[in-house]
Amino acid sequence: MKPNRILLLVFLNLCCSSLAAQTTYTVGVEALDYKPLYYVDEKNQYSGFARELLDDFAKQMGIKFEYSALPIKRLYRGLLSADIDFKFPDNPLWQQDLKRGTPLYYSDPVLSYVDGVFVKPENEHISVAELKRLGVPLGFSPIPYQSYAQAGKISILEENTYATLIKLVLNNRLDGIYMNYHVAKSNSKQLFGNREAIAFAKQLPHVSGTMQLSSNKHQDWIQKFNIYMVENHQRVLELKEKHQVTLSCF
Repeated sequence: MKPNRILLLVFLNLCCSSLAAQTTYTVGVEALDYKPLYYVDEKNQYSGFARELLDDFAKQMGIKFEYSALPIKRLYRGLLSADIDFKFPDNPLWQQDLKRGTPLYYSDPVLSYVDGVFVKPENEHISVAELKRLGVPLGFSPIPYQSYAQAGKISILEENTYATLIKLVLNNRLDGIYMNYHVAKSNSKQLFGNREAIAFAKQLPHVSGTMQLSSNKHQDWIQKFNIYMVENHQRVLELKEKHQVTLSCF
């Protein structure tokens, strides 16, 4: 083989390698135990419904996702500076002050969520006036109840684990817990083998919305992800059912 041809082949191989390297993207994820939606284990491995969904999309597109688990504030800084390619979950209404002035691209809704109060099943119809002691996961803000807490009508107790909060409710040391619907049901099943060990007080103030995929720089991939969800509707439903993340509280 002539030397010039050898050099050309080497050059082409280097170009192909460079292009292949560009098919790996970083997804910024929350460093939280939010089973079954998503969680980071003791080995820093990202798992749950979100991981399976995003991996399935990446596989079909012939790309690779690497997951970077970060505290929420750092995660948003990475998204806004484009140090990470995507963030999941996200929503246009979240952290609006931080996002102001930076155009972002959002996918269609991936999943609906509800954050509200969970109580002992016999107290399912509790009123706000009866809610005196409210537990929350450490670092979370029970947005619909902050004004009640500031007025001294509700006392807020923070705990590190969902298991501790649930046990405090079942032992009548808390009137309720403010937490995500899917996370509450998952923890109830894990602790007691029963998703109904605690009940959602749906008449109390709660927050609902959707989880979406966002990016600062990849509008094309956001559009492809939307197409993927439409064309793989049955696959997405199967993943939701597998991880039990379909809402059944209304």
